[in-house]
Amino acid sequence: MKSTYAIQDYIKTITSLSLNSNKTIIKLGDIAKRLNISPAAVNDMAKKLVKENLIISHAYKGIELTPQGLLLGKKYIRNHRLWEVFLHEVLQISWDNIHNEAEQLEHAASESLMDKI
Repeated sequence: MKSTYAIQDYIKTITSLSLNSNKTIIKLGDIAKRLNISPAAVNDMAKKLVKENLIISHAYKGIELTPQGLLLGKKYIRNHRLWEVFLHEVLQISWDNIHNEAEQLEHAASESLMDKI
């Protein structure tokens, strides 16, 4: 699987919406709102994620993460949170500035670095 930053952000967002709402099927409109993009863009990415076996599309209902998609989504959320804690506790950056920095760093770090953090 070729994992781009966009794919990572979509999977992380879908996972977050699913876990926070305690629902397995997530509406494309909810993803569009969270990512502040058009529903058409979400629909295009959903087609790619289906091909990558990361989501299942339920016509007119929404999408659902596959077990592989859910596992990746949890990993991406974990990495983001680890960066947030590292930036705050080790580098003493205020919480106000951490989210965007963690967003950038989560894409650049290797698995071995994340395990050490």
